[in-house]
Amino acid sequence: MLGAPGSGKSTFANNFILTKNQNIKKFSTDEVSLLHTKDPKKYHVGSSELNISRLKEFIKSGKNFIYDTTGAQDKNVFNICKLSEDSGYKIIFIQILTDLETSKRQNMERGDSGGHKVDDDYIDFVYSRQFQNMKDYSDHLHPENFYIVFVKNGKYKFFKYQNGKLFRRKVDKYIQVNEKFEEDMDIASENVKFLWDFFIELKDDGLNVDIGYVTQVGRRPKDDIKDIWVKISDPLEICGHVYVSLEHKKQVADILKRLSSIGHAPTYVYWSEYDKELQLRFKIQN
Repeated sequence: MLGAPGSGKSTFANNFILTKNQNIKKFSTDEVSLLHTKDPKKYHVGSSELNISRLKEFIKSGKNFIYDTTGAQDKNVFNICKLSEDSGYKIIFIQILTDLETSKRQNMERGDSGGHKVDDDYIDFVYSRQFQNMKDYSDHLHPENFYIVFVKNGKYKFFKYQNGKLFRRKVDKYIQVNEKFEEDMDIASENVKFLWDFFIELKDDGLNVDIGYVTQVGRRPKDDIKDIWVKISDPLEICGHVYVSLEHKKQVADILKRLSSIGHAPTYVYWSEYDKELQLRFKIQN
């Protein structure tokens, strides 16, 4: 199970996994640290190594387990997966995703309530790498299933990541996200796919957003997309997504922070007073 600190990994495991099978053993660095310090606010140096050592020993039993990790230490993830596969385990990845501000807020709340709190810089680091890590783990470790769980305001949305494509759960099956767009455009650029799916997801959540693209002059759409443009109408009405200060004509957008933190900062941001919309443009580097 992967996710940034404060993303809600423990909550998800307790509510969706351990309630159905309490015999599953969960391994996390925080729990090992607590065994030594007896104080959740204090971190025991070397807990990560001890956790890996305990887990490797447990794998010999052949019993089910959850490896709770941020995924930032990819060497540990690769080693545990290789050892598990050699021992006959079926490997399932579950990536817990939430926005950066929520992770930091929940991390702070955990510290204030007596739990272990990490530095914001470390959350930024984990957050910036998690999307590339997802691709790397999927491509190189080939888990039996790779699930992605988006958490927002205590609500969960379930996806499956397979062969570089995202599938959204609807009732009892998974349907490819934005399949029509990919069929029509036949785009190879991962940047285009990511940005398009990112804003489609926000649109599905109720964001009043219009999405389009600009191609290189003289080329067909499927050959090359130059820019992705996004228009967000009436952003003041969209709670939790984007906030715009009309007084200063200055936008403070949570979605921009999220995109910037993972290397997808827009190259153009403009607040149109006349249209009452936030206009974004993303230059695609193929």
